[in-house]
Amino acid sequence: MITALIINTLVLVFCLVSIIVFVVHIAQEMTSNAPFIPISKDVLAEIIRAFDLKEGSVVYELGSGDGRVVFAIAENFPTVRVVGVERSFLPFVLSSIARRARNIKNVEFIHANFFDVSVVPATHVFLYLFPSVTNTLLPKFEKELNLGARVISCDFKFKDKEPVAVIDLHRKQYSLGSKIYVYQF
Repeated sequence: MITALIINTLVLVFCLVSIIVFVVHIAQEMTSNAPFIPISKDVLAEIIRAFDLKEGSVVYELGSGDGRVVFAIAENFPTVRVVGVERSFLPFVLSSIARRARNIKNVEFIHANFFDVSVVPATHVFLYLFPSVTNTLLPKFEKELNLGARVISCDFKFKDKEPVAVIDLHRKQYSLGSKIYVYQF
């Protein structure tokens, strides 16, 4: 009888904590200028190809969400180090759990605001962020990225920098994941 009461209490506490975490996550997403919008799985191969990765490359994804881009790169290029930076708690926790469950060694997730994380080690950076956020990152990249670093942005380009390539993914007009902008720093 007491054991059942303890178990029921623990389940209730777990449910309440889960609800609170979910509500906080939703509130955070609704007030964010970089909400979680997942990349379509059918454009991942094109994104990976645009990186032109080599052994020893270091890829940062700013706003890594559920980690699907991070995992796709890591699984296709085991000699590449991949770092996902995510501010929202729930996607960060889920992607961290997925990394452990998949036992992927060349992946790291950082729970932080990407403006506060140095991208100096990066040879490549991936973005899928609104234009206002993308444009705000340009001075950070110009200051921190090493000569030759490559930045890939899905759908949104920098206002004040010309891409070295634009890859049309031949999706319906106004579809998410329709263009990839490639920049060289």
